[in-house]
Amino acid sequence: MTQPNWSLPAAVLFDMDGTLLDSEHLHWDSAMEVIAEFRRKEAPAPRIQDWIGWNETEFWNTMRKDFGLEPNNDELTEYRSRIFERMFEEEGPQWMPGVVPLLESLHRAGLPMAVVTAAPRQQLDVVAARGNFERWFRTWLSGETDAPRSKPHPDPYLEGARRLGVDPADCLAIEDSPTGARSAAAAGCYTVAVPSLPLPAERFAEAHRIMLDLREVRMWLLERSTSHARRRTQSQRAVLPQ
Repeated sequence: MTQPNWSLPAAVLFDMDGTLLDSEHLHWDSAMEVIAEFRRKEAPAPRIQDWIGWNETEFWNTMRKDFGLEPNNDELTEYRSRIFERMFEEEGPQWMPGVVPLLESLHRAGLPMAVVTAAPRQQLDVVAARGNFERWFRTWLSGETDAPRSKPHPDPYLEGARRLGVDPADCLAIEDSPTGARSAAAAGCYTVAVPSLPLPAERFAEAHRIMLDLREVRMWLLERSTSHARRRTQSQRAVLPQ
């Protein structure tokens, strides 16, 4: 198991759906509504396990082919975003276990944080507003519109690190999907996978570590910070508050 070259990272980059918020099912349910509305032929139902973390373009290219969907990708994304917004407004933000204590600890330590998602900008804006992202995050970006290529390419994480003014190699990235873990690792970030679905460990081969949940991530960072506290003068890195 590879260890990072820092006691605490220079910045932390979070995926959104399934990592920060329990919202993967809303993205999936909204997509299934769109397919049910516009399909012109039958095909085996897609499985969320196969598509978790994939970008909108790849998803709709396949669904249009499989189900004969007539609207173009932009129209399908727009339909899906409207349904997602309705569902999210009804349910409200549901944070994943351990999110708030981890964010508060990182914030008190002065570590900059960003949200890096493959979700479309319309959906990101809805979640950011309701989730009060500005409380913790310096920036949030969509791989669909804010980077040349979305996940699984490294571009979104490279852009997240650039916005925070740090080297990707000094960043911790936290992801729940194999696609996202591949993107973060390709960007050079130390990547921790916290799977939101019961997927085989080999699908996270690019991740440096796999952890149960964000509570475990927080304890791991706390242990690293404590054990390296004596080096703080040399590294000028903060100690994670308990």
